[in-house]
Order: sequence, then C-alpha cells, then structure tokens
Amino acid sequence: QSRRIHCQGVAACMNITSILLFSLLFYPNEIFSLLEWRNVYIGKGRMPCCVIETKTKQSILVGTSSGDIIQVEDDLVKPLVSTRSAPIWSLQHLQNDDGFVFGDASGKLYVYREQRLISSSERLSGWVRAIAVDMNDNIYAVGCNIVTKFDRNLNALKEFDAGPSTAKEESWRRHDVTAISLCRNRLFCGLVDGSLREFDLDTGFMSYRMAKKKGSRIIAILRISNHRFLSVARDGGLMSFSTSSLQQHQFHSSVSDNTPLTAVTSVRNLCAFGTARGSLFFIEQDTLTSSFDDQEHDPFLSNTQKTAAISSLTAAQLDDGNLVFAATKSDGYLSVAIKQQEKEYS
Repeated sequence: QSRRIHCQGVAACMNITSILLFSLLFYPNEIFSLLEWRNVYIGKGRMPCCVIETKTKQSILVGTSSGDIIQVEDDLVKPLVSTRSAPIWSLQHLQNDDGFVFGDASGKLYVYREQRLISSSERLSGWVRAIAVDMNDNIYAVGCNIVTKFDRNLNALKEFDAGPSTAKEESWRRHDVTAISLCRNRLFCGLVDGSLREFDLDTGFMSYRMAKKKGSRIIAILRISNHRFLSVARDGGLMSFSTSSLQQHQFHSSVSDNTPLTAVTSVRNLCAFGTARGSLFFIEQDTLTSSFDDQEHDPFLSNTQKTAAISSLTAAQLDDGNLVFAATKSDGYLSVAIKQQEKEYS
C-alpha cells in the first residue's frame, strides 16, 4: 500500500499578510509536528504574489503586488528592494552568489545582487510568468510564448519560441508558456493548453512537442529525482518524464477531486499541492499515488468565512532535518511553519 500524507490547516485570523501556522503533518513512517510559528504584519497594500526561502534557510523572500521584495525573518520584516511598478509574479535565486532575479506583470526582468538592482533594457512580450536559472547564472524568463535566455547582467542571448498549438479555439493565447524547467542541455516548457515542449539549449531547436486535447494549464514542472521530472496541471493531472527526453513519459492518476490546483512545490520525498479552496495536501514522489481517498481536504483557513486560494508555495529541508513550508494566499496572507521530526511510527 502506498503511504498516505495529511496536513490540515488551522486558522489564525490576524491582520492581512500575517503569518499563520500549519497544523500536524502526518505520514506513516515519520511524524512531524509544529516547531515554531510567527505572526508578522508586513504592511497594507502588499498582496504577496510569490515566495522563496533564502539560501541560508533562515528567512523568506516575498514578491508583492506593489512591486516590492520583502524579507521576513522571525518577527522582523525588512524591505529589500522596490521597483514601484507592477506586481512581482516570479522570483528565483542566482546560483553563484546571494543575488536573485525576479520579473513583474509589465514584462520587466530585474537582478538584485550586492545591494544593486539592474533591469532588462526591454520588456518581454508579456508578464513574466516563470523564471529558471542554470548553473552558470544564465536566466530563462517567460513572456507569452517566448522564453528568453539572458546572462547574469540581463543581456539577451537567445529566444525559444513555443509556438501556437494546432487547436482552433482560443488560438490567440493557447501557446503561452506557464512553467519551465532546465536539465543539462534541455529546456522543458509547460503551456496554458496542457501541452509540453522540449528545446535543445545549444541550437534553440524544438526537439519534441507533446499536445493534449482539451488539456489543463501546466502550473509547474518539478524535478523529483536525478532522472525524472513531473509536470503538474491545474486539473490535477500528473505526467512524469525522463530528464533526457519528453518522449520517455508516463501518465499518472489525477490528484484532483475537481478542485483546481494553484501551486505546487517539492521537498525531500514529498510533493505539496495548494488548491483554489485554500487546502494543502501531500503525495510521495516515488509513488505519485493520489491520497484523496484518505485525506480530509479542510480549508487552510478553516475558521474564516471564505477561503482563499494558495497562490504560491515553497518548502525546504533545514540542516537539522526539519521541513519548512511557506505559502502565499490570494487574500493577502503569508503562512509559514516549520515541521520537526519527532519519532518513528510503526
């Protein structure tokens, strides 16, 4: 039998953009309990849009609707940088220093490094939906159907055109890229119509195209092992494929109970999914088995009159083995908790 995982959110109705706590995270061979949680107010008019943990794993970076990047550590909120422009929709670390790159809804791309902010000279063709960074700090940023490769100083180097699908309906937007991931000399793209593309990074050639009839938007492409990726669709559809080629793929049972997925992340051997109803649940990466049969999908803010979608999600394993989870919600809350391994369960 596959192992089952359960996490139920417990409300802590505080000021907007406060930090809430997660309740017990359970899975059969290990028990994790809440280690600590913080309530931090980060200011009015700042809807959290995207979130990542810092490289030190001691704090969290949040991109907001007001064009700010904010650092949250313990009870302290530190504004790092403000563009005073459009909402920030994507945020990633650079590989070779403590800098990070982010993109906004106006199509601008920014790099913040050594307390210095630089921006791209031209706007991308649409708001920056996703960003990936390779080991040489080359940056891949999405604008509509185009993925543009930049160097670490935001000089444009190459474009990868995902191209429109052959579907007749909504052909004007069904080619938009919504998720990307990198592996060696390959770029993998997930599209709004549920199809996927594979590019050769050296030549820019599209080496494989996988179309789906009436497919659901791809919200993430996760690397779940040294040899496998996992594409996640908004309707809960999962497809794993080899890191060397999309052609070596396998479809898996949907993890959806008709509730749209809105965010996903992975840590250690877990995939965590956030939904449009504000619930959070887990499956294991090695089995990719739906756990909807046994899980209760209570709202993440279960005591509020209405629940808000989880808009972004991140997780990390700390040096002591504990897991930290952080989520932003569409009603303006940032939620974070640390799970501590307690004991073995038989």
